[in-house]
Amino acid sequence: MLRVINLKLKLSGLADEAIAKMPGKPELDMANAFLAAAHELIIAGPHYKRGALYDSELFSSGEMTPEEHFEYMKFTIRSIEDTYENNRYVRYVAVFQNWLRDAGASFDHLHKQIVALDEWGRRWR
Repeated sequence: MLRVINLKLKLSGLADEAIAKMPGKPELDMANAFLAAAHELIIAGPHYKRGALYDSELFSSGEMTPEEHFEYMKFTIRSIEDTYENNRYVRYVAVFQNWLRDAGASFDHLHKQIVALDEWGRRWR
């Protein structure tokens, strides 16, 4: 990752000496774009229903109180804003709720996924 960042700095016209003289650790600051704000998970509530006796009694959005729904949505919206604020390359953000493997989830826990895109893929151009 650091090699890619250094290559980007060089391709932007900076000489090795100029890169070396940059204050702080700019490559570490730039690494955030590789590691953050591209795919986030928002986990909702407990794994099991309140008072569950069996491991098949998973917590779902239908188990949430109105206040829990409100807070879940508020946190999701704030996470979308945070994604835009912390990665200047983000052009689009997709949010979807996922639950259970049958729906394509990688784990059986109620969650939303936030996916940041810097551009549409070639197929959609």
